[in-house]
Parts: sequence; C-alpha cells; structure tokens
Amino acid sequence: MLTFRTLTLTLVSCLLIPSATSAEESDDFGGFDTEMEFEVPTESDTDERSSRFRFTASSNNSYLPEQSSDNSGFRTDVRMQWERLFTDKRYVVIDVKHLQRYPISEDDSEIRVRELFLQTGEESYSIRAGYQVVVWGEMDMLSSTDVMTPWDYSEFAFTAPEDARRGQPIISMEFYDCKGTCNIIFNLQPETNRYPGGGASTLLDMVLETETFTLDDQEPELFGGEYETGFRWSRKGDNGDISVMVASLLADEPLFELVNAEPQLEFNATYPRYEMIALTANHPTDGYLWKIETAYKRGLKFYENGLVERDSVDLTLGVDMIKGGIYNIGFEAHRQQLINGSGELTLIKPERTEAAIRLSRTFWNETLSAVYFISYAIEEESMVQSASLNYSVSDNASIELNGTIFSVGDENSPNAFIDQYDILSLRANYHF
Repeated sequence: MLTFRTLTLTLVSCLLIPSATSAEESDDFGGFDTEMEFEVPTESDTDERSSRFRFTASSNNSYLPEQSSDNSGFRTDVRMQWERLFTDKRYVVIDVKHLQRYPISEDDSEIRVRELFLQTGEESYSIRAGYQVVVWGEMDMLSSTDVMTPWDYSEFAFTAPEDARRGQPIISMEFYDCKGTCNIIFNLQPETNRYPGGGASTLLDMVLETETFTLDDQEPELFGGEYETGFRWSRKGDNGDISVMVASLLADEPLFELVNAEPQLEFNATYPRYEMIALTANHPTDGYLWKIETAYKRGLKFYENGLVERDSVDLTLGVDMIKGGIYNIGFEAHRQQLINGSGELTLIKPERTEAAIRLSRTFWNETLSAVYFISYAIEEESMVQSASLNYSVSDNASIELNGTIFSVGDENSPNAFIDQYDILSLRANYHF
C-alpha cells in the first residue's frame, strides 16, 4: 500500500518556518496586488506605480544530520520580479527564478516560472491569462480549502510559503456585479506537487529506499484533456469576509498503484479527479482575527490492495492574535473525516486531527525577527518543530537561519521516512 494523504500537511508545515519578515516581503515588493481581488487602477495609481522591478540574489547552505551521505547542500538562485502598468486597465506581471545547485551537473540548473500573466478589465469585470497562483482559503498553516494551487516542497527550508505555490497556466475571470465578487477559473494544465529531488519518482524512491523500480508517471499535459474548473463567490465587509467555492480538481499528490512485483517493481502514478464544495469566513475583533474553513470533497481515491474511494468532510478553525505589531500568535486546528465510498481501508485511518501554533516576535526596531512553529497530528503521532531567525543587515540585505525537526511515532505510517530529514539551513539574500 502506498498513499500519501498525510504527507502534504507534514511538508507544508516546513514552508511556514521562514520568519514573518521574510514571508511578508517575499511576494509584495511594492508593486501591484497580484492576487485576484483586482480593482481597476485610478489615474493616480497609473502615475505612481506604472512599473516596479526587483532583482534578488540568494545563496543557501543546508545540513541534514540524519543522512549518512549527501547530507549537505549548497545552491544559489536569482529571481526577477517585474510589474508594468501599461494603461489604467492593463498590466503584466513576471516572476521568474533561476536556480543552480552545486556541485554543478546536468540536472542541477533550473528555471522556474511562478507568474507570467496579462490582466485587463473594466469597472464591472477583469480577465487574467497566463501563469498565475490562485489562493483559496483563510488559513496560513492547516487549510481545508487551499487546494487549487499545488505546492513546491523540493526546497522547503529555503522557500517562504508565498513563494512555494506553483504557477499554472490559468484563465481567470472576475465579475463585480453579483453582490460581491464572482471568480471563474479554468486551469489548462494542472500541475502537481514537487518533492525534494523531483516529482513522483523521487517521492517513491524516498519511501521504498531503492531505485530498483519502474514508474509510469501520468502527469497532466497541456491541452491533454485533463482540466480543472472552479467558481468562487466572495464578499468583504467591515465585519469580515465570506467565500463560497465549487470546483472540479485533480489530486496534487500521486496515487501509486502496484502493477507488477516480479521481476521488478512496477508502479503507475495517477492524479484522480475529485469535486469540492467549500465555505470560508473570517471575523476581526479587537486584536484578533477569527477564521473558519469547511469543505466537502467527493471522490477521493486511495490504493490499498486495490482502489478505494471515499468522500471527506474537512473543518479548520483558527485565530490570529497581534499585539502592538511586535507579537504575532497563530493557532489552527484541522479535522478530516473520510465517509461513504467503496473499498476497504485497512492501513489508512478514516480520520485525521492536527493542530498547529506559530509564534513570532520582532526585536531591535524590527531588524531581527524570530519564529517558532509546532504542529502535531494525533492519529499519526507525528510532530514538526521549527525555529527561524531573520536579521536585516540593511534595507537590501538579510540573513536567515532555519532549523526543523521531524518526528513520526507511527512506524507503519507511509510518511515515517520523513523523520530522516531534519535540516539546518543558512540563507543570505540581497535585493537590487
């Protein structure tokens, strides 16, 4: 049996490690708001913000104490972010990164396109086409509804959560005359989660601890007939925000099916379709932000000596507390219950309960920030603990130190291998 229902929540925890300062700065560099919720700029906006450009160079060094070999790594990357407002209703966004690992080999250089799109609109609508990131939900740590965009876990120690979502070729339309905002999304090529070292093949290698297998990875292809569609209605007000979402999606995680055991292990990796209907809301009070996400997902697929299908009911509750701009405390609790369906579950638990806490504080006139994060999954007895320090050397330069410890108490869990990947990393950034 090979399934990874809990792996996403374990790995996504690692993406929350970077300090509050680095996470907030990673996406917004003073340009336009590149999330949906687009509002047509005014003439004054056009004059003030016709163009924004930022170039970031970074170097990273990591150490994995539990690995007997290849337990250290060094890499550099350069990232270009550019936004250009051509008229008061049309603009372009580009966010591209070139990554180089050392020592240099054929497969250790890579270009990643996170965002590359054109947006246009009038007073009553806007249209966006190209590579973009779609964020659905209120939670920062344990989301039930943020499933439209896959995650890049390949370098979780070096990547802020805002930068870890993978861009996809999407056509997105928003309409503002529906007592709120109506958003229709059409994904031409659904991407899948990336894992340390690559995709599904690398993930299977990490679990089996052997390379003596063959894998037919059936990832969706552009115009290959496998699309994703979604609809979201949202409304903002003084007492909070509310959203209702309906979507037909492909799984971001691979479903591994054992095809042959002899003479060599043979697997298929598929990304089954499922449907979701969801609701999210938040409510601000004095110093607090209360949040809720709930979702019903139909047709989730697993593999246990045959194909198993279940529906699920998800609920996440959360609260953020901010004290004087210095302290920030976040708490979130998530519950997933598998119901209905066909086939028999023997190793996969029908429920998952997890809680997470994130504490952050700034020092020295906000030049130094510290973050501590912990999450615990009850049924799996798994825990992730991490700590981060970020120091701003100047307006353009910063240094980050991150450490993460994994623990999985259930030795039969398909994610038990993750406790071998404790990591300590040092990163230096410079913005031009």
